[in-house]
Amino acid sequence: MALALVLAAPAMGCGAPLSEPSATGLSAWEAERPDARLAAAGAGVYQEICSNCHGAAGLGSEWAPALTTLALDVREVSAQVLAGNPPSMPSFAGTLTEAQIEAVAAYTVQLRYSD
Repeated sequence: MALALVLAAPAMGCGAPLSEPSATGLSAWEAERPDARLAAAGAGVYQEICSNCHGAAGLGSEWAPALTTLALDVREVSAQVLAGNPPSMPSFAGTLTEAQIEAVAAYTVQLRYSD
């Protein structure tokens, strides 16, 4: 089963998940935890941009998948945020800095470890 990632902007519709599995081949529970400080730095970006569709705790909504069960690592999430997933998720290249993208990706991966 391929797990999906769709981070979404407030003004855009959310929806179509990725259909490809993680390139790492790791389950969400086997992937390495991201750096806690980097993840904490991404919390504000997540709340401002991603939570509108994915919810404050990353549990998803009727139009966006949960992020708490992703089998993606920080590198893969960063690539998704950078590229987007048209038409449901825009690219955040030019909107977020490289540092913000890495931080929000770390935060997103960290969500799977939340109780």
